[in-house]
Amino acid sequence: MVHAQRVAPNSVRPVPSATRVHSSLTSANAPFGVAKTTTVITTDTMFLQNNYDTLLFQNSELYAYGVVTPADSGYTFGTNAYGDNGFAEYFYPGYLSDTSIEIIGVVSDWGGVVNPASTNSITFKLWNIDTNIYSYSTNNYITSLPGTVFANSQAVPLTSLTINNTNVPTVTYFNTPVPNIMSGFFLGYTINYSYSALNGDKIGLRSTPDGTGYGPGYYQTDGQGDTLYYSQNAVYTTVGTWLDGYLDLYRDVNLSLLPIYFIDPTTSVKGVTKNNLTMFGCYPDPAINSTNIQYSLQQPADVTIQIVDAAGRAMTTIQQPAQTTGNHIVNVPTTSWPAGNYVYIARTSTGAAIASQLTVTK
Repeated sequence: MVHAQRVAPNSVRPVPSATRVHSSLTSANAPFGVAKTTTVITTDTMFLQNNYDTLLFQNSELYAYGVVTPADSGYTFGTNAYGDNGFAEYFYPGYLSDTSIEIIGVVSDWGGVVNPASTNSITFKLWNIDTNIYSYSTNNYITSLPGTVFANSQAVPLTSLTINNTNVPTVTYFNTPVPNIMSGFFLGYTINYSYSALNGDKIGLRSTPDGTGYGPGYYQTDGQGDTLYYSQNAVYTTVGTWLDGYLDLYRDVNLSLLPIYFIDPTTSVKGVTKNNLTMFGCYPDPAINSTNIQYSLQQPADVTIQIVDAAGRAMTTIQQPAQTTGNHIVNVPTTSWPAGNYVYIARTSTGAAIASQLTVTK
């Protein structure tokens, strides 16, 4: 197995070899179960992990392979000389049996260069979790890699991505909403390309700076020093193998993408929780002249709510500094907005990011 050298943010790697070796995973033993998690939230909410860093979409990095010039061999989470063509981030709902929620799309952040005449495209996907345990190295095993695909978006032309603008994310919807999410999943994208025929298309998914991500989880499987790692983000290779972003590429990051959840306050699912933040949806929804976005904090924090349209254009950004513990309601005027669907993204200074949808009618 060949590991890339770990380098500081904004630096570049050596030129890739055409013979990069990818790990060959061999099943080691039976799937390993994860216990149900509880939180301080007393209402019935979906509790999520990963993608918690406040730097998402705001101070993101674009990691490159190259030595002569930056990105002369492409990007770690995008088109590159290795031909990697799948990239995914793990999301873990702590409640596995009593709560479900609907995923309708994805918000993402991109960097690089796209040829205006490009014909290349990407497809966003949701993967189930592969619960098999695989041999990684001596006394080390890995699990929770991406499994089978269970949702796709339409093909998204690279020319439709918002490139190099962290203030305007790319908003993409799945072909059909994905209901009844009650367990962990991977969210990411795939792209098919020939590196020698990209015609200038060198793009990559941005991430938090190295060292600010979640990293792999681990569990001692027995008393002999065996360690079980849980993958948090993964890269799919041309030889059909998933690489772990931390163990194989030495990148301790969170990828800059978030699922868009549909939160319906009228159902038994009261909200979505990430760390210190719980989002309870908005009312009325659909809205005509205004809507109220509801959230709760478990500890004081600064809160930013950004609302964008389906093209990622910012409609409004609301700063809520020094918010106290407890419930909060933010009124958002919508009178001047065209009818349609919008996405609101809430972030806190204590490390949380949640995206959901509201609808405006006329």
